[in-house]
Amino acid sequence: DCTDLTPLEIDFKSLRKVTVKFMTEGHCIFLTHFKKEAGTEAALMQEALTNKIQSDPQNVAHYLEHPVFLDTENLEDLAKLRDHILASRNLVVLLTPGVFERPWCLVEIVTAFKQNRNIVLVEIQKPDMKFEYPDEEFICDLCDGRLFSETDMQVFSLEQIEMVDIEVALRHVLTKIALPFSPHKASSIRDVE
Repeated sequence: DCTDLTPLEIDFKSLRKVTVKFMTEGHCIFLTHFKKEAGTEAALMQEALTNKIQSDPQNVAHYLEHPVFLDTENLEDLAKLRDHILASRNLVVLLTPGVFERPWCLVEIVTAFKQNRNIVLVEIQKPDMKFEYPDEEFICDLCDGRLFSETDMQVFSLEQIEMVDIEVALRHVLTKIALPFSPHKASSIRDVE
């Protein structure tokens, strides 16, 4: 019984549980949107992207339980919002007129930027709404806090986000080219977009 081999005992049942948990947690995409302006569009995009991901077993996000995170669908505790961003590989910002004036949208953008997540801009295109890219005056007003209520400012304070953080993240995000999403056009056009 003398041997130089060490017996290797593997608990495959426990290993399988850890592997399944690792493969199914997290998100490929976190959708940032202003619910009043793009709630329906966000839900349509979540459904379309989730279907594409889950129908392709070769997609790296195929086995994720929630490959596309949408707060109105998947969030149970607002305090864990940042955790969902950290568990995501990409942040998709749905561009609508008021998105950069919403404190939680800015918290999401700043968090993703600070954590080096890939940020993708998607311009929502529909007949009754047109996104205008912010000019320097808007950015100055935003960063001076003039566009926010006292409650909005408390959100930033609680999330430990300074106005300079918002400015730096926003200026970075605005260097990206936005992709179009036309929810009111034919599905063949939306699929291409």
